[in-house]
Amino acid sequence: MIMKKLICCSGLSGLNSGVFPARRFSIFFIIYGFIIFVGCRTILPVPHTERTFYGTEVYEEIRNASPRFSTYSAGRLSIRVVDNKDEFNFRGSVRIRKDSALMVSINAFAGIEAARILFTMDSVKIIDRLNNAYFIGNYDNARRFYPFLPDYPLVQSLFTGSPLTFFERTGYTFSDRNVYSFDEGRMTLLIEDFPGRQMDYWYNDNERYRILLDPGFRTDKIEYSGGDNVYGSIDFISYGAHGDDILPEEVDFYFISHNLPFTASIRIGRIETGREISFPFSVPERYRSLN
Repeated sequence: MIMKKLICCSGLSGLNSGVFPARRFSIFFIIYGFIIFVGCRTILPVPHTERTFYGTEVYEEIRNASPRFSTYSAGRLSIRVVDNKDEFNFRGSVRIRKDSALMVSINAFAGIEAARILFTMDSVKIIDRLNNAYFIGNYDNARRFYPFLPDYPLVQSLFTGSPLTFFERTGYTFSDRNVYSFDEGRMTLLIEDFPGRQMDYWYNDNERYRILLDPGFRTDKIEYSGGDNVYGSIDFISYGAHGDDILPEEVDFYFISHNLPFTASIRIGRIETGREISFPFSVPERYRSLN
């Protein structure tokens, strides 16, 4: 199998770039693990015959398989987190206006909201209720306080199951000079950094992604290796039909940071597409600004 190497300068701000309050670190490490990547393992049958595609054919297949919804809501997120020896359970919800805005709400205690994040293409708003704080501004400034925060395209990709936005954002180019084939039902694409060159798409220049596509040209798995001793993988366990789209319903994470394991299982339920949605965002007066 030919694995194409491309430039990807999406990085993390260092884990060791400051000491963060424990509660803030925990909430946003969970959110980071929940949204930084998208990888999907479906229950589609493994093909028995070899299939080979040229680069532009792969791109067209991925584009055709991408969901076409205009609005999306998931009223039930169940999040089970194992951080070292501690286990936590969270609930939440998601709303999306495709290619425009996305809001994630995380509930920690008896349905009480712990954090709310409103993503757009060029800005982010965060309410951190555990620390009575909020942030409104661009992504670079937000990462001074929440270094694991991804940008909009990657967050949206998690809920579409499509790697299309990821490829377009990183500048990945599918060329007919490259041939891609399925091996045991998976097509493998390799994206990694190019030493000495910086691009505008991501944060640093020290991350590598190995992306596996399934026979439906949705993302099957992401294997990740980055700076600051962070590495791991993400599998989406299943997809489901919702309206005219096939969308992720179960996602598993496994990451190691500084030799400490972090495992999360996400279950996405009550998915609806095409309904009218809003993005309420109101900051209590007593909250302090992080800007």
